[in-house]
Amino acid sequence: SHLSVHGAEPQADQQSALTNLRPSPLQTPPDERYLRGRLIHKLLEYAPGAVPDTYAEFCRNFLQRSAPSFTPETRDSMTREVLRVIENSEFSPLFDSHGLSEVPIVGQVHVAPENKMVKVLGRIDRLIIKSGEVLAIDFKTDRTIAAGPEAIPPAYKKQMALYRHLLAQVFPDRNIRCQLFWTAGPTLMELPEEILKSALQVSG
Repeated sequence: SHLSVHGAEPQADQQSALTNLRPSPLQTPPDERYLRGRLIHKLLEYAPGAVPDTYAEFCRNFLQRSAPSFTPETRDSMTREVLRVIENSEFSPLFDSHGLSEVPIVGQVHVAPENKMVKVLGRIDRLIIKSGEVLAIDFKTDRTIAAGPEAIPPAYKKQMALYRHLLAQVFPDRNIRCQLFWTAGPTLMELPEEILKSALQVSG
């Protein structure tokens, strides 16, 4: 996903997290780390309706074309990471026909602490719209998975809080839920409402 906030300068660690460049504990070059994350996002975008057996070959061909500088071992590891997601029936609802991929979201949020309006330009990895609720899911390709919602990096909490605030304006009559999907697990982690509220104090 991608998120840009205009009108307030994010901290350095927040900026890197919001562009999916959060440092990995492994010594992977930054450019390769960024490309790895973007390609896994892209493969998950294509995943709805995919058949694991044929999708494995698609992943390998796609990565060979898109990341020829990666070692075969790296590309195989990425393919396995994506297949672990789509082969797990627990996550099937995330990729069904109710969902939308790479959904742009734009709006303004009044940030109370700074007392200013900020323009938010975002892209939600997976948006599932139902009659009573809306679920926003952001894929995270970090090698390290947060131990729980409290341990999620502050920038990720703020990112999802912004999404939640803007989605509530579009769907005022529905419950807005936000989740992070850690592809390295794979692990789906919901952000409780209290964490989202404290992550971003907004008004208006």
